[in-house]
Amino acid sequence: MNKIDNKYISCILFFLTNQIILSVGINNILKISYQNTIYIPLISIIIGIIPFIIFIRYYNYKPELNVFEKIEYTYGKIGKLINFVFSILVFIYLTYTLCTINIYIQNKYLNNTPTYIISLFFIIPLLYLLKLDIKTICKTSFLLFIIYIFLYVISGLGLIKYFDVDNLKPFIDKNITILFKSSIFSCFYMLYPIFLLLSIPKNIVKNPKTINKHFIFFYIFSFINLFIILINLIGTLGIDLSLLYNFPIFSLLKKINFFDFITHIENILSFMSIIVFFVNASLSSYTLKVYINNNKILFVLIIISIILSLFLFNSHDFVIKFINNYFIYSFIPVLLILLKKKKH
Repeated sequence: MNKIDNKYISCILFFLTNQIILSVGINNILKISYQNTIYIPLISIIIGIIPFIIFIRYYNYKPELNVFEKIEYTYGKIGKLINFVFSILVFIYLTYTLCTINIYIQNKYLNNTPTYIISLFFIIPLLYLLKLDIKTICKTSFLLFIIYIFLYVISGLGLIKYFDVDNLKPFIDKNITILFKSSIFSCFYMLYPIFLLLSIPKNIVKNPKTINKHFIFFYIFSFINLFIILINLIGTLGIDLSLLYNFPIFSLLKKINFFDFITHIENILSFMSIIVFFVNASLSSYTLKVYINNNKILFVLIIISIILSLFLFNSHDFVIKFINNYFIYSFIPVLLILLKKKKH
């Protein structure tokens, strides 16, 4: 396989950190920390250093192996069981991602379109990408990142005139304990998905000595991005109005117009969220592909994932409760498993 450029792989980290935050994370941290939500990224980036270091160290460990091979190498026979459980978590994450895509598109674009039709539009390019190698997925992700940044800048310019500093006041209305709790949740939301990158062995990177620097850049950039999103959300809509929406960022984009006659461009700008969801679905599917190593079985699993996303996760409120009350806590045992490394 040809080597993959650092920026193609590392930019995926940015999309992974945004997935849960954009779908269910913002709602939860707004409810917990309320007016002081703008401080959450600043605290979370510090708390997140520990799990991020664990990710970096494990990525550097046995660079010729993917995450499943590393676990089996470290834990021996019990490693097969750990890998099976890990693959189930990846499958759940894929199902959650597909569910989020369905809910988001149906709510914001196609109210009268059956969700299975929406899924069909995504499953075709997803399966096509999986027929190709990881380099194609990474290159596609980088192209989508460029599009994302372009839309991001346009959104920022369009929101400037609506920003009101008074909406940020009072600047402190919660105790430290509440902020710390919300920051931990935010850290889990953002860093849990990045472990999917471990499915890509380090030795296929073009410049492996500098890949850590690229990861660090996108780690910092992700939290800066969250800070900008939150400060614009509260500064423009206010905290009370932000809490009313399932997808507050889309509602924020509705306010954008240029020259007082170019309106309703939120349908274009909100494509940013779809890009994030698609990249997450792609890497989740690829991680399952690495574990299974059988395209036919992978195809069946993706179809099952789609069916589950249509029937089990068909409510945004249910998705929020599932992620917050169950799935997010599996982050801790994943970290503990990856702490162990077999000595050479």
